[in-house]
Amino acid sequence: MNEKKKSDPVDEPIEMIVPRSKVSLSPSAGSIVALRDGRLMWLWSPGGADPLKPMMANYSTDGGRTWSDPRPMKLDSGAELLSVIGPSVKRLKSGPLAMTHRSDVTKGAHYLDRASVTSFHLSRDEGESWSAGVDVAPRTIHANREDTTVDGLVQLAGGRLLLPLQKVIGPTPTGQGGVSRFGQTFGDGRADNLWVSFVYYSDDEGRSWQRSRNEVFATIDRGAGGIYGLGE
Repeated sequence: MNEKKKSDPVDEPIEMIVPRSKVSLSPSAGSIVALRDGRLMWLWSPGGADPLKPMMANYSTDGGRTWSDPRPMKLDSGAELLSVIGPSVKRLKSGPLAMTHRSDVTKGAHYLDRASVTSFHLSRDEGESWSAGVDVAPRTIHANREDTTVDGLVQLAGGRLLLPLQKVIGPTPTGQGGVSRFGQTFGDGRADNLWVSFVYYSDDEGRSWQRSRNEVFATIDRGAGGIYGLGE
């Protein structure tokens, strides 16, 4: 009879309640990757752009049961890696860590008027430092209408990187809510606009990116029940 081997802690299914005061003090949950020394690294963005704050990381040495205090991420230059929301970290087949996130660069009067950028970074030292950001999507006055969500970065078997995004098409609302259309009041000012989803892809490990030609969206009751961009 073969002796049952003790599983590695990272491979054992566990259920833990992690205090929000400790990890992921963010509007988005963050993204986790296993480091080569066995630790888990949990990356999260602090949210908000006034002022921009550094992306943070917590570490676990026991498979996620306990976590370190957060510490700020740095660029290769030594500057802080400033972020807003939506980090996604993956280990590339070639070895380095790859990470995307969204960071605001220009504020506007309304949240759909802010110019923001989705950036791609590489780390060759297990997250100790990160390369300067490469723009995934072109910077335009309404760039933040193309939003990425947390933990969406994928690498296919052939090496291609995919990053799903969603885009809102329509007029900029005049307020944060209370938009009335056809006798219906929407709590979210963007709810009466059209949302579509698509991907940006890279065949050179993030050095350059192209947008997919196709877009997808879903409707309920031929649109009467709502239009959804298949985003988050």
